[in-house]
Amino acid sequence: MIWNLHSSSLEWNAELRDHLERRLLFALSRFDPKISKVNIYIADHDGPRGGIEKSCQIIVQMLGFSNLVVKTVDVEWLACIDRATARMGQNVQRALAWRQQHQRRLA
Repeated sequence: MIWNLHSSSLEWNAELRDHLERRLLFALSRFDPKISKVNIYIADHDGPRGGIEKSCQIIVQMLGFSNLVVKTVDVEWLACIDRATARMGQNVQRALAWRQQHQRRLA
């Protein structure tokens, strides 16, 4: 699985990158043959009331599917990454189950 990290954050470090890699592998490694590329966009945003929000957007390019996109926003990096990777794992599983079910109907 090829993945690229795009970050606009100054506080991004190796520890967070390692955490992201572990969570991605945990959530998506079983679907590795079906995934061609994963792009992760990490950013800090000022909230509407002046608070700092961290966002994690994951875009998965799958073979034979349109892109799957998940975006989460949280005040902590670890929670934001954990939620985004878990949701993406669920979305990939759901997309593959949908395809398998529809292929059975056509056959």
